[in-house]
Amino acid sequence: MSDLWQLFANPESSDHDADLDGLAKSARKSFGIIELWQKQRSFDNPLVKATVDRIVKQGPAYYRAIHQSAETAQNGCSFARDAIDFCQRLLRAEDSVDTLKSGLEDIKQVAKIAHQGSTEMNKLFKLVRTELFQISKDIPSEIITSRTDRDVLTQLERAKDDLNVLIQHVCSFVDWWGDMNTSLANLEEILPRIKVDGTNPFRTIVVKERWVKVHNEYVAYKREISEVEDYYKNLSGDFPAPPSASEIERLSVDETVAAMLAEQRRRKDEAKRLAEEKRKAEEKRMAEIDLKRQDFEVNPKYQGVIPTNEKAPEEKNRVGEERNKAEEGRSNDKKQGARWGLANADKRPTEEAGGSVDGGKAAEEEARKPKPAEKEKPHLTEKGKPRPVEKEQLMNGKAVTDQHAPTKAHKTTKQWGAKKQKPGKQQATKKPSCCIIM
Repeated sequence: MSDLWQLFANPESSDHDADLDGLAKSARKSFGIIELWQKQRSFDNPLVKATVDRIVKQGPAYYRAIHQSAETAQNGCSFARDAIDFCQRLLRAEDSVDTLKSGLEDIKQVAKIAHQGSTEMNKLFKLVRTELFQISKDIPSEIITSRTDRDVLTQLERAKDDLNVLIQHVCSFVDWWGDMNTSLANLEEILPRIKVDGTNPFRTIVVKERWVKVHNEYVAYKREISEVEDYYKNLSGDFPAPPSASEIERLSVDETVAAMLAEQRRRKDEAKRLAEEKRKAEEKRMAEIDLKRQDFEVNPKYQGVIPTNEKAPEEKNRVGEERNKAEEGRSNDKKQGARWGLANADKRPTEEAGGSVDGGKAAEEEARKPKPAEKEKPHLTEKGKPRPVEKEQLMNGKAVTDQHAPTKAHKTTKQWGAKKQKPGKQQATKKPSCCIIM
């Protein structure tokens, strides 16, 4: 697997070495010659002056090449950051193959742009070198006579050598980006076979560390080229002051660390946002519960309904109130039964009849009161004939009757819970009547 995407796994394994440090140094040296001629514009020999003017005119073309180099360096930094992020995704093992394909597609686009930019940069530097070679050929023999003229020619030859080294680095740089595009195409083909559970056979941590190193090299190259670009913007001779040590230190800050810190800040902000949304949702829910509780306390239709799933805070008191209401209801029933018993003592069912005896005491007291005497029915004999009543005797033409003897109609009801009496004691014995014969 590693053979198909070896360059991505090891950026230093390419046959074309992208020496960014050598590229930056050669660009700086070649610019130094043009900068020197830019400052020294007065010459005694008109031929020397004409030669230097032709060299200085290559300044804008050289500036365009430097500017293109700075853009390519920026693309290289972006590409290295994307490669680091891709390795981190493989380490986290949280993304699907489709997500990894999407991230790899972004990396490929950056690599294509960087390859095109490096190719354009190579063309621009080659144009400058071609012009300098032509200028050196056109130098007349008269210019070499004096020492000053020989110094100009020496500087020109040095500039051509620096440009040759620079172009060699640029050509290698272009070829490296071409190899990287091929490696990314192979990586896309084998991506479905890459395990996204963190158990890949290749050492992802080592690959990540390699790309961190490449990223730091691009940061240094970008800083060098940017200084040259900023220093060469004004072609009138008024060059800005060199950057201070603090500015150089600020430019050398590792962008990888800055990107990681930015990612950490983003995650913290996302966590704060989610926590804030959760807090607002909880406040809204509690407000709705409070509103329902207020309606529960005010509106009678909510009685007996607890507005939340939580246990009612005063459940014990509520149970006690229900018990008190039940006892009060039973007391009212007793009072109602007593009143009913007083008015309907004869209609109350007795215990023997299976009826209720609530209010039995009041009914018994009512039954004990003496009532008007009733005529006793004649007792029947065995043959069905009426038997003479012993109590009834004529005395002076009047009937004498024991009015205080209880009858079956005046039988009192028994109290609830009282002990049963023996059968012999249930009825009161009749008092014997006396017969007086005159």
